Amino acid sequence: MKVKEKSGKLLGLGAAALMLAALVLFTGCPNSAGGSGSGSSGGGVGSVEDTGDGFVKIIPPANGIVDVAPDYALPGPLDSFGGVFRAGRKVKLSPYKLGKTEVTYKLWKDVYDWATGHGYTFANKGQEGSHGTVGEAPTEAGKKEPVTVISWRDCIVWCNAYTEMTKGSDEQCVYRKSKTDPTVLKDATVAAACDAAYADMSKKGFRLPTEAE
Repeated sequence: MKVKEKSGKLLGLGAAALMLAALVLFTGCPNSAGGSGSGSSGGGVGSVEDTGDGFVKIIPPANGIVDVAPDYALPGPLDSFGGVFRAGRKVKLSPYKLGKTEVTYKLWKDVYDWATGHGYTFANKGQEGSHGTVGEAPTEAGKKEPVTVISWRDCIVWCNAYTEMTKGSDEQCVYRKSKTDPTVLKDATVAAACDAAYADMSKKGFRLPTEAE
């Protein structure tokens, strides 16, 4: 899974097939990047910089990226399996930071333990890699393995918790109930609220990466 923070940090939660992307469980995005389906034609190659804090800073080409058709067979119709990248489409992204690795079980558990004592609720406790025990303390041998056995709803709530834990308040949490209701999402067991979540991209907290990112 990977995640991102607004100025640009994304995190990753790997094996859960979520993008609590590199925290989105790679160790996440501080939220500065967004994606747009418009922009000028491609040009330049952008850059990637190791920032020394567990993240890499990604600066996409300033003029955007011009997409090309896939050179392999898709499992179904293009409309369903083509994703955000379509031949001829121009995608322009802002700079962002992405976690260098998937979110480790140790990081997940540290945030999870803090969060459950500060008003957050999860549907799943998480597991250490593929061989750990659900909800148990990280082991010395496996603590750096990715967290698994979690849901997408757990991930977005965890991102909010990680933001509040590191920033001291929930003011910069990205995931809200809706565009008109800025209540911070803190309960992964309320499926309807999580599935209708609004990502406030003006906030600088951790989040999952966009498909284009």
